Amino acid sequence: PELVARLASAFIRGARRGGVLTTAKHFPGHGDTSTDSHLALPVSPFDLGRLQAVEFLPFRKAIEAGVDSIMTAHIALPRVTGDKSVPATLSGTILTDLLRNALGFKGLIVTDALEMAGITSRFWCGLAAVRALQAGADILLLPTDAVIAVNEVERAVRRGDIAESRIDESVLRILKIKQHLGLPRRRLVPIDQIGELVAMPESIQLAQEIADRSITVLRDEQRLLPVNPASGVKVFSLSLSSDLEPSPAALFQAEMRRIFPFVRTAWADARVPNDLVQIIEREAAQSDVIVCAAVARLISQPEGQEFFHIHRDIVRQLLLSGKPVIWVSFGNPYILRFVPQTGTYVCAFSYSDVSQAAAAKALAGAIAVEGKMPVSIPGHCSVGDGLRLPRLDMTLKEYASASPEVFEKGFEKTRRILDSSVESGLFKAAEILVAGHSRVLLKHAAGRATDGFYAPRFVGDLEIAMAVMLAVQSGNLVAGAPVSDYLPEHKGKEAEVHVEDLCILDSVKTAAEAGLRRSLLAEIITRASGRAFRHYLDQQLYRPMGVDIGPKASLPPREVIARNRMGERGPIFCRARDLAVIAQMLLNHGIYDHRRYLRADTINEFTGFRGPWRKPSDSDWTGRNLAQSAFGFTGSDGSMLWIDPARQALVILLCEASDRPSEEAKILATQAEIAAAALWELKDMARALGACHEAGSRAKATK
Repeated sequence: PELVARLASAFIRGARRGGVLTTAKHFPGHGDTSTDSHLALPVSPFDLGRLQAVEFLPFRKAIEAGVDSIMTAHIALPRVTGDKSVPATLSGTILTDLLRNALGFKGLIVTDALEMAGITSRFWCGLAAVRALQAGADILLLPTDAVIAVNEVERAVRRGDIAESRIDESVLRILKIKQHLGLPRRRLVPIDQIGELVAMPESIQLAQEIADRSITVLRDEQRLLPVNPASGVKVFSLSLSSDLEPSPAALFQAEMRRIFPFVRTAWADARVPNDLVQIIEREAAQSDVIVCAAVARLISQPEGQEFFHIHRDIVRQLLLSGKPVIWVSFGNPYILRFVPQTGTYVCAFSYSDVSQAAAAKALAGAIAVEGKMPVSIPGHCSVGDGLRLPRLDMTLKEYASASPEVFEKGFEKTRRILDSSVESGLFKAAEILVAGHSRVLLKHAAGRATDGFYAPRFVGDLEIAMAVMLAVQSGNLVAGAPVSDYLPEHKGKEAEVHVEDLCILDSVKTAAEAGLRRSLLAEIITRASGRAFRHYLDQQLYRPMGVDIGPKASLPPREVIARNRMGERGPIFCRARDLAVIAQMLLNHGIYDHRRYLRADTINEFTGFRGPWRKPSDSDWTGRNLAQSAFGFTGSDGSMLWIDPARQALVILLCEASDRPSEEAKILATQAEIAAAALWELKDMARALGACHEAGSRAKATK
């Protein structure tokens, strides 16, 4: 009761500061009953001493905090009232003697819904209304028939069963509340301002923050959480409800589809079709992990039993599937009592949209989980229980190792070749970055000190590829449409081909033809998106990702500048780190730092053999050193970017080549030598780091 009192008081004070009325419920206490008053009248065994010691404390503190109204409970207390058939809602002993007089409450007393079985099982509509007013209630909530209730109250006043002054007392309390809110001065709701006042962005943001912080993980025995969206895990997400509700937890399922690239979703309500169990069995067999979201609106045990009675075959199939199951409870945390064998259990406490979004984010590690149970579930958890799960880092990280000597000795051959190429004058400057499994393992520069490079020759191709994928995914660009649909004034042979054919830059034979295709595609993107090509990339990709790639107007005079082939002023500037961030996003199936930029199917479609990206070829080093699923770009200036999903690796080489055209063959040979060395030594680095981790684990175990 102390915790309830503290939390309730804090909420009341905050709501009052915001000009919002508050209600405490259900007096004198409905938290320790086994019967749902929606279905029957609960009978409490407690006496007045117990109520004063336990149940009254939160109400007493709420009154001190200034609560505006208190709602009654449809619960009988025979050891207090002397009658086990009379609910507190209709008892003058409870509402007047205890609440008004003993506790000193001067606000509104509101009945719980008079249509509930806790009332209707014993009292007809008119009698319930009269008895509630006689007991001390001010507002009669949801009688089964409002007209009948009003008529019977009028008759009671005329025959003297209710004094007119008693009605006046309640009316005066209601008018004072309205006056406090300023309703006499603002009698009408400004219809044109509803959109500004209701569901304001800052209110929704606050609600989302509250929901995020409420998520509580009670169990995670197999350490399933968080489920990394970039891991390629196949998720089967099933939502279940015992109500007649089409597509329960719809927003949660939509978020799961948005977050996880390889997810299948299904749902079942009270109408369970005969073939659904077989469908679920098939989907579960094809998944790596199962998420089961239970939407249970009522808290009583019978409702939980009904939930599992309806879905017993489905639940049994999930538990027998042999696949790890993550249970998510929307609204009713007590569902755990019916699946005690579950190893991972997440509580969202509500089925509102913000709670559904919060639960999906928590599963994916997009938010830290620090919630604590506000209630106990006997035999399973106590108040305050809850695991702490940090936010999953889905960025490209610098590798932090307890063994720096691993890095000092790593990639020795790669460093040596790069340094030699600069010392010999083949490159004026060069930088290489190698990453594996989301960690930078090598970042080494040679030549002049630089914070980036201007106009690496593959960057134009990279920008075209990214812009095409973004525009097709958004629906702005139809890849199968002819070029003439977007550029009707263009009369060249390219106008007759489709946009998707124009994207295959690897098929062109001359640099001039490649440049023309880039220019055409940039113009098509501009027209299709309604934004300048550079602005489109900045808005959709670069700025959200925090990378700096683009033309620079002013350059140091010592730089040798290659011309920008995208028709923009100034050469394209880029850093290896920024390119690596984009590459890591592609390795993450389109997600970076928990924001989705591209869908996995979009990436797969455009990084295949008919897309703007190059694929490994048996005619050069790429075929010998990269998996067939790899994709990337290679420039004649020695620069390159290659992404290998099979290794979860990326290699970026930025070079400022010499001005001697005769050196091109040597440049390409050195490029191949550096790439082959880096990819080979990447294996050695992985083994060395694995050994370090194993040794560290043994040392911790020994301690």
